Amino acid sequence: MIDSETEIKLRKHEEKGISEDTPWEDDHLEREKSAQVLGRILKTIEQPFVVAINSPFGTGKSFFVNRLVQQFRNEGQVALYFNAWEKDGQGQPLLSFVGELQKQFSEHFGITKKRKSMKAVLKGAGNIALRKGLPIAARVTTAGFLGDDEIKAMGQAGQELVSGMGALAEGLVETQAQAESVFAAFKKDLEKAAADALSKKDEVAKAVYVFIDELDRCRPPYALELLENIKHLFSVPGMVFVLSIDRDHLKNSISTIYGSGMDSEGYLARFIDQNYRLPEPSHYAYAGFLFDRFGLDSVFAQRRDGRDDGDSIQKHFSELSGLFSLSLRDQEQAFAEINFVIRNITPKRAIFAPLLGQLAALKRYDYRVYEDYCHGRLTWEEMSQIISEKSLGNSWLNDRGTLFSRAWLLLGNSSDPMQLNAVVGQANERLNSFSASGKYTADMERERSELEPKRDLYSRAFEIMQAINNRYDMFFHGRSASLAKLIFSEFEIAQELSGN
Repeated sequence: MIDSETEIKLRKHEEKGISEDTPWEDDHLEREKSAQVLGRILKTIEQPFVVAINSPFGTGKSFFVNRLVQQFRNEGQVALYFNAWEKDGQGQPLLSFVGELQKQFSEHFGITKKRKSMKAVLKGAGNIALRKGLPIAARVTTAGFLGDDEIKAMGQAGQELVSGMGALAEGLVETQAQAESVFAAFKKDLEKAAADALSKKDEVAKAVYVFIDELDRCRPPYALELLENIKHLFSVPGMVFVLSIDRDHLKNSISTIYGSGMDSEGYLARFIDQNYRLPEPSHYAYAGFLFDRFGLDSVFAQRRDGRDDGDSIQKHFSELSGLFSLSLRDQEQAFAEINFVIRNITPKRAIFAPLLGQLAALKRYDYRVYEDYCHGRLTWEEMSQIISEKSLGNSWLNDRGTLFSRAWLLLGNSSDPMQLNAVVGQANERLNSFSASGKYTADMERERSELEPKRDLYSRAFEIMQAINNRYDMFFHGRSASLAKLIFSEFEIAQELSGN
């Protein structure tokens, strides 16, 4: 299974491009229904409002938000998108945020920075940034706007926002009344810009929807200042904000800034008017999402069994991750290791896909059980007992539909597969003796009800073993290494690479 000449190719997961016409065509997580529900809710809002989409990190929030934005645009809505994490390094949240909004107003609605309404917003944002203590403010009059390295680092949008404001640098310390006047003027100009954008759409557009993604991944100071800006500066008629967050992670950011004694839940409640929690996807849907996220389709396209192996990994991994109630985070980490393993095996080598998927889930559930199983220290009866203690365990162990999965798990740590056939022979011999007796006693019927499922399971495992041997010629030669032990060695390499 291990090929010393294999080149290990690592790849980060990347968000795929969105089809403008059919944004949900790759919706592995079955999120379109949630988008329709949330979309209807958002369109009923008739006042300044902030909605938070809450879901743990790694559950496809960005996928959901990006496609909801495209869906809104297809429906004639004014929808803007801001990736907070991408702008985190630009320093001042207000300038990076307004700069990006101006860019999208121009691209999607033809409202350029030269238009009166937008020009006023840009000027107002720069005005406020100066009064908030933008690091370059004290040197604005002497450094020259476009020549200052810090302004250049902000990019073109930041340069446009502060250029031409030299006169505003005078008297940075002003009265509270003057500062409030600047804030009020900015909000008024922003409201006009929103109305300007809406006037370019059909009557179906009732608000400017601003979707802010990846807020929970930002540095705590940046995330919280952006939140405060939304609350105090952008709460104007015609604008609705939709935040994509991991609420628990954002609460940790609040504690980082204000201390562990801070009521982080109460703090967030000041900024968020309504929460919407994305429902957890099914285990099978999430496995498909992770398979796509790690780009494994292109890897399996080069493999001997191609898509069949890919489907098999998803099916058997999701089946056991559901059986063991793995969290979304555990499933993601397990798939990260599957990613390493698959990319470490040349296309011509066998991967034993059903067992690989099962072991990835078992490893995340309980490493000691996984290790004992792979090294043959755990019998099938002992594994069955562990499974039976799970809420869905007995159903899985007795369902005819899971026979193939159970057979793989039975075969996986069998160092002498011929023992499987021996069990089948013994069971058949005993069942035949019942038939020969001419009648069944209650004890015989009870034994028969136990023997037949066991015979079927062991028989199926032996059939799988024969199919593997016919293809790879790896049994019946006194080999002591089980399939599970071979896969175990691959996961050990993956663990070293991933640092888990």
